[in-house]
Amino acid sequence: MEDITSDPQYSTLSANASSDEILKTKDINEMKRLMNEWQYKFMYLTYEN
Repeated sequence: MEDITSDPQYSTLSANASSDEILKTKDINEMKRLMNEWQYKFMYLTYEN
């Protein structure tokens, strides 16, 4: 696996983003994913009944 931290595309991101910002982004993405899963489950149950 290649080291992406040396890639200029990622170096500015890793240099400018604090660990808090990175964690927030991960949490938001995780929240969106969970909400999407919940929506699909809700829709599925709604159509089943």
